[in-house]
Amino acid sequence: MLNMVGMRSEALRRLGVLVMAGALLSSCSGNGTESTTTTSTPPPSSSTPGATTTSTTSTTTTTTSTTEPPETTTTVDPLARPEVVVSNMNRDSVDDFDPTGDDLYRVAMELIDLFNYLEGHPLGTAEEMASLMYEPDYPKWDAIVGSFEELAANPGWHYTDPGIHTLGIDVIDITGDTASIRMVDTREAQHIRDADDVVVREYLGWEPQLLTFSIHRGDDGRWRIADLEPTRPATEEEVDAMVPVEWTGRQP
Repeated sequence: MLNMVGMRSEALRRLGVLVMAGALLSSCSGNGTESTTTTSTPPPSSSTPGATTTSTTSTTTTTTSTTEPPETTTTVDPLARPEVVVSNMNRDSVDDFDPTGDDLYRVAMELIDLFNYLEGHPLGTAEEMASLMYEPDYPKWDAIVGSFEELAANPGWHYTDPGIHTLGIDVIDITGDTASIRMVDTREAQHIRDADDVVVREYLGWEPQLLTFSIHRGDDGRWRIADLEPTRPATEEEVDAMVPVEWTGRQP
């Protein structure tokens, strides 16, 4: 019995050696020919019964961030001298005049052009017209109101001469909301006509004169004439030293 068990154990041992040797040989491909059988399984098709196709859609979201450019503020130097100042009294409305801002050369010219415009297109009362250009405490307020009074009291009356001709202008100084302006102007003979274009008044003009006046900026942002120094005749040298004015005059 023990002998038979021993013989059986010996047979099993040898069989195990043979199996291990066969496994070792099948893993070696360097000596001999390797036979390989490949089984390929095609992917499921929509035409193959029972096949299920799963489609996955990838969505890409792009976010664009827009950065607003910083605001820039342009500061005007009130004392910067331009090459020329443009005069234009021929406008459609009194609202077209804008004596505000920091460009004092333009502001001063706006005030003079507005005066010329109102002479040719009077509106409202004499006080209302004067208040568009002059401070209430202007030393010659009564004279200014008086110059507009005959226009306001006589509908249709208006000036038809070319108006005040500004030859040159300079901004002398600015302190807070008050600035000093120097100017040279002249004027031909003045004519007032009625609604029928008949001359009803005629006044003398004047030769080039030098005048220095101050302007003040009110709470509404408008600059107005606040004071006027005594005028005197101007020399050619004084005119040449100023910023020239491009002037067209009042159009009939």
